[in-house]
Amino acid sequence: MELGYAHKARSPNIYERYTWGRGAMSSRMIGWYGDGNGYFGDLDLRPERADTVSAAIEFQGAAQGWSLRIAPYYTHVDDYIDAVFVKKLTGSMMTASPWVQLQFANQRAEFFGVDVSGHATLRKGADRDATTLTASLAYVHGQNLSDGGPLYHQMPLDIKVGLEHRQGALEAGVDLEWVAAKNRVDATRNEPRTAAYALVNLRVAYTLGSVRLSVEGENLFDKAYSLPLAGFRWGITRPPVRCARFRGAGARSMSALA
Repeated sequence: MELGYAHKARSPNIYERYTWGRGAMSSRMIGWYGDGNGYFGDLDLRPERADTVSAAIEFQGAAQGWSLRIAPYYTHVDDYIDAVFVKKLTGSMMTASPWVQLQFANQRAEFFGVDVSGHATLRKGADRDATTLTASLAYVHGQNLSDGGPLYHQMPLDIKVGLEHRQGALEAGVDLEWVAAKNRVDATRNEPRTAAYALVNLRVAYTLGSVRLSVEGENLFDKAYSLPLAGFRWGITRPPVRCARFRGAGARSMSALA
């Protein structure tokens, strides 16, 4: 069993403090979030100060080849650097726009969650030969204590399960990832909701002397899905589109443009 406490400070970066442009175009150039909103800084921002208490308990069956680790945590942040609403932004030709202009500001926030991970050896052979099951779960709940809303860009529940088999020179594995729907969103930044999805990845490898040949298939069942923490693709001549990994086992992805 482990118990921990940590204190961490983070000073505002150059964009959060020194960006001065308040026009629609200049403020939207501060777009590393990829969300289409405009941002400008605040010279009076104070450094974030975070205090975290955590615990972890781990169970092991050395003879049977299994382990389970459960690690909950809680973090309180004073002067958390978030953003507050300033005004709505208009689109081209003064049309209505979903984007808003925001200013970086100090607020209070908290995070709590749990990380769970484990593995079990289903079959043990000679040398490195084995069949192993792995699993992990990650959950975080971020809350803005100043305005009472959810924090921006928080990953929903993420569960991963993998099965790996090794027999001599042959290696094979299959991974399943399930991500819950993202329904806790930051209304101040018009953060979009995303649906739940499940992905299956498959991999096979064979070693011939010093040469290793491998084949991998990501998103094996060609599932279209939206990434919970992605941005928007937007422009003058087309409506904004949520960035996603589109259909295709090659795991093609669209980059966020802002």
